Amino acid sequence: MYDTIIISDVHISREDSNVKELIEFIRNNPSKKLVLNGDIFDQFAWWRDKGRLYRKEHKKHVKEIKQILKERKTKIYYLPGNHDWLVLLLIPIGFLFRAKIRKRIKLKGILIEHGDWFTFYLKVRKIFDISIEISKDYHSRCLTFAKLKKKKIVVGHSHNPEIIEDIVYDVGDWVKNNTYLILENWV
Repeated sequence: MYDTIIISDVHISREDSNVKELIEFIRNNPSKKLVLNGDIFDQFAWWRDKGRLYRKEHKKHVKEIKQILKERKTKIYYLPGNHDWLVLLLIPIGFLFRAKIRKRIKLKGILIEHGDWFTFYLKVRKIFDISIEISKDYHSRCLTFAKLKKKKIVVGHSHNPEIIEDIVYDVGDWVKNNTYLILENWV
C-alpha cells in the first residue's frame, strides 16, 4: 500500500475523460491518502449537459471509485481546480467522496495545489518586489512560485506531466496521459 497518490485533471463529464482507466488504477494501487488535485469533474461540460454532475456512462464509474475508496478507508483530499470551483459541485463532492476540501495542502513538507492561480499570485507579489519575472510559460511560473515559497510543489492544471529542477512536479492528467504521482519518502 502506498502512502499518498496524487491525481489531477480527470475531467469527469467530458467525453475524453479516462475515468474507466482510473478505476483500474485505483483498484490496483491502494493508498492511505488520495489527493484529487483539481479538475476531477468539469463544470463546463456539466453546464453543456444541462446540470448533470457527470455523463450518464460515468455515473457507474464514479460510484465504483467511491466504493473502493470507502472500503479501504482511504483519506481523501480534494483540491479544486479551475474546472470544478462551482460551489454546487464542491458540496456534493465532499459528501460523495468523504473528502476534505482545501485550496492547498502540505504533505511531507511539499506544497500541493492545482496551480491555476499562480499568475495572479505572482502579479500581486510583483507589486511589492519588482525583481519577480512573470513568464508566459506555465511551468516557469510554477518554478518562480516554488522558489519564492522555498518549497517543492506538486501541481496539475497543464495536463503535461513534467519535473522541473526537482522542485516542481506536474502530475499531468487522465484525459490523454493517465499520469499520477506517488508520494512516499520524500524529504
